Amino acid sequence: MRRCGLFIGLRLWAALVPVQVDPDYPLGQLGVPPVTTAADPLRLVDLRIGVSDDGLRTSSFETRLRLGATAFFGGEVRGQRLAVFFDTQRLELGVSEQDGELDLEGSYRASFFRARVAGEKRRDDTWNVALEGSIRLSPDFEILVDYEHDTDDVRGGPPSLNEFIETGRLEEPGRPTRVLRSSSVGFLYQRENHLELAADASVSRIRTEAGFDQTRKRARASALWNVAAFELDGRFGFDRFSGRLERTQGLAELGAAFRFAGYFVATARTLQIWQPAVERFTHDYRGAVTFFGPRFRFARSSDIGDEVLRLTRRANELGYNERRVYDLDGLRALRERLSLSAAREELAGRVDALYLAEVRERNVPQLGFELARSIDKIAGSVTDAYRVFFGVPWRVAWPFTRGEDRVEFLRIDWAFIDERFPSPGWKTHSHAITATAELNRQHLLRFRWESPGQTPEEFAFNIWRGRRWSAEYVYELGR
Repeated sequence: MRRCGLFIGLRLWAALVPVQVDPDYPLGQLGVPPVTTAADPLRLVDLRIGVSDDGLRTSSFETRLRLGATAFFGGEVRGQRLAVFFDTQRLELGVSEQDGELDLEGSYRASFFRARVAGEKRRDDTWNVALEGSIRLSPDFEILVDYEHDTDDVRGGPPSLNEFIETGRLEEPGRPTRVLRSSSVGFLYQRENHLELAADASVSRIRTEAGFDQTRKRARASALWNVAAFELDGRFGFDRFSGRLERTQGLAELGAAFRFAGYFVATARTLQIWQPAVERFTHDYRGAVTFFGPRFRFARSSDIGDEVLRLTRRANELGYNERRVYDLDGLRALRERLSLSAAREELAGRVDALYLAEVRERNVPQLGFELARSIDKIAGSVTDAYRVFFGVPWRVAWPFTRGEDRVEFLRIDWAFIDERFPSPGWKTHSHAITATAELNRQHLLRFRWESPGQTPEEFAFNIWRGRRWSAEYVYELGR
C-alpha cells in the first residue's frame, strides 16, 4: 500500500508542475510542449488508470515522469503486480513482482551494438533467462543474436493413474510445453523506407508437457515492401522436430494493402501451416476495406517516412544506434530517447519536424469492415469473424464525409465470432463492443464489453467465461 501511495503522490506532484508552452513555436500552436524540452524538474508524460472485471475485479494504475533532461522513470500497479522502471537514452531498467514471482529486465544501447537481458524468477527458485543482442554493421544492416535458458529441468508428464487410484486426487499438472535452451542468429536489413528484410535460424531444446524432450531446428524469413499506394509483407518458416514424434512443419503468411480512390484501403491476409506429405491443418483468411476521412498515407511513403530516415541517419552518425520504426508507439519512443541524448539541441529541429509530420499525416479511419475465416483441423474447429467499426470525426461530421482537417474523436467497434466444432455439432458465439473517445491527441477514454462463447472443452470441465468488461483512461504526452 505504501508503494501505491508513493505512485499516487508522484502523479499528483507531476500533474501540478507547470509546463510552459511557447505559442510562437510550431508545437506550441498545437498546445503541447516540444518533447525535446527538459522538465523543470518533473513532467508527467504518461498516466493510465483502468479497471476490468472478468469475474474478478482488477484495477490498474501506471505513470511515467520525465526527470529534467536526463531520464524517464515511473511505476505500475496492476492487480497484484507491482513494477518500477527507469530509462535513459542508452540504458533501460525495469523490475516487477507478482505473487512471489520476480521479473528483471535491462538493456544497453551503444554506438554499434545493443544488448538486452531479461530474467524471470519463479516461486520454486527456478529462472528463465533471455539474452538478446544486435550488432550494427551499417546504417541499414544489423546482425541479431538471441539466447534463452530455463533452469527448470523437471520432467513433468501426465498425472499418475496409480496415485489417483490410491489417493483419489489428481496431482498438479506439470508445466506446459516450454523451451529449455535456445540459440539463434539472424539479420535485419532496412533499405531506406521501402524495403525491409529479416531472417534467422535457431536450435532449441524443448520439454513437452508430456515429459519428453525434442530438438527443434527452425528457419524464419520475413519481408516488407512498400511503394506509393501499395504495401506487401510476408513471413515464411520451416521447423524440424527430432526425438519422439519427429515431424517437419512449414508456415507461410502473406499480406497486402492497397489504397484506391485516395480514401479507401483494401487489405487481404492469409496464414497457412502444414506438414509435408500431410494436408494443411491451419488455414486463416482475412479481408477488409476501410474508409479514411483525410487522404490515406502509408507511413513509409509519406513525410513521416522521410523524417524518420533523416533523423535516424543523423542519430546513427552521432553514435545513438537507432532502428527505423513507423508505428505511433515506436515513433514516440524514438523521439523521447533522442530528447535525452547529449545532442538533443542539435536534433531538436528534426525531432519536432517528425512529430509535426505525424500530426499532419496521421490517418483517421472513419468506416470499415473485416471478414475472417480460420480452419483448425487439429482442434476440428471452423471460426468465422465479422468486425465492423464507424467513427465520428472532430469537428463532428458524418462518418462517410471527407476532409483533410478531420481528426479522430469517437469510434465504435463491434465484433461477432462464430466458432463451430464437428463433434458433437457444437457451436459457440462471441460478441465484443469497444467504444473509444479521443478527447485530443493526449487524452483517450476506452470502454470494452465482451461476451465470450463456451468451447466443448470448457463445457466438459464446467468452465464458464462470463461476460467481461474493462474501462481505461490514457494520457500520453506527445502521442
